[in-house]
Amino acid sequence: MVRRPLRTSFVITTVAGFSLGACGGQTGSSGATGGSGATGGSGATGGSGAIGGSGATGGGGTGGAPADAGTCPEQLGQVYDLCEPGLSCSYTVACQGGQQTFTTECTSGGFWELVPKSCTNAFDSCPGTQLYCGASKSWTLPMGTNPPSPCPATAPESGATCFSGAFGGVWEFCGYPCAATGGWTVARCPYVDDGQSTWSYDDPCP
Repeated sequence: MVRRPLRTSFVITTVAGFSLGACGGQTGSSGATGGSGATGGSGATGGSGAIGGSGATGGGGTGGAPADAGTCPEQLGQVYDLCEPGLSCSYTVACQGGQQTFTTECTSGGFWELVPKSCTNAFDSCPGTQLYCGASKSWTLPMGTNPPSPCPATAPESGATCFSGAFGGVWEFCGYPCAATGGWTVARCPYVDDGQSTWSYDDPCP
């Protein structure tokens, strides 16, 4: 009787996750989910997942900027609205003293900045926006947290209750045109410690 050599079967088990990582390019498919980073404008770089999973970084895009960050908003944006650096947009806005054209530019940090512009009437404002002209007769787009709220869209009545300052208050001084004379008047809401004040005019419209 002839004895044959005993053959033993070896089963090689590979862990799917390890095998895929070793191959490198295979994990790029999961990196494709980084394609959602395309909402950031350049998240499409997530396709580099073909080099071994680094495509997962594609989810970051350009700091999470929205897909339309590279286009001008329909309306003048706020300081902290995200945008594509280098973008410049112009808007014609109805203000208390008449229509004004403003230009905003997107800074290297990806936020809007108002191009310096002087104003004719101190304490002018533009209803529906944060634009405000201070005593220096320069337009500003307020920055920081909780700036004063915009001035009332229409001239408040003298003696009406008001509250000025940050955290819910309005600007202390708000200017308005005098329809009958074409002049300019300024309403004031003085700051007081208890928060309650009243509007007054030093030179009211006739």
